Amino acid sequence: MSDILPFKRKGPVPDLTLGFLNSPGHKRDADFYLNHFLSFPAESFAILVLNEDILRDELDAVLFEVRYLMRLGLYPLVLIQSTDTFLERLEIESYFKRAKMALNFMSRDLTDEEKVEFVKVRIDKNMIPLVHVDPNKNLFKEIWNFAHLLKTHKIILLKKQGGLVNTEENSLVGIVNLNDADNLLRQTLTLNDDDTKYLKNCEGLIHK
Repeated sequence: MSDILPFKRKGPVPDLTLGFLNSPGHKRDADFYLNHFLSFPAESFAILVLNEDILRDELDAVLFEVRYLMRLGLYPLVLIQSTDTFLERLEIESYFKRAKMALNFMSRDLTDEEKVEFVKVRIDKNMIPLVHVDPNKNLFKEIWNFAHLLKTHKIILLKKQGGLVNTEENSLVGIVNLNDADNLLRQTLTLNDDDTKYLKNCEGLIHK
């Protein structure tokens, strides 16, 4: 990973940003969804979930895209599932600072009301709110809790393995409507156990 993330990239909107905005790649669609998400409370925009594989191999790309979102006025809550040792070795706070991005980790002993206030205050200060989730904890439970507290409109779960494949069209499924997850499971898809578990528990998770 590089020490500094340049932010002078021109051209198409980054892929992850398009995923956040529900757009298949057209600027007019991205503009529509940008205005759509900006019409909601800032803390309800999205939850971005990262694991150790993504942090180790893709952090440069992820931070580039998150900073792009920040320039658009969109601030996702970032959930990081990793060991304490991994985070210490990665020096993630110093890495964000070198990338000219401000962040703040949420304390683990906050009440639900304090968690919501933490996110709101950090976003008001143009900071990325981060939550560290221990690998031994139920990640889905954490996602579910924050999604309901913040009335989240999108969840981005970045993975190096697994994912959904439409076996009839032989194509990856990049965007899932979690309010219709049960119907998706009835389609012809290739899923691993983790992906199936997430989908089965995601019905109605996203705030409309």
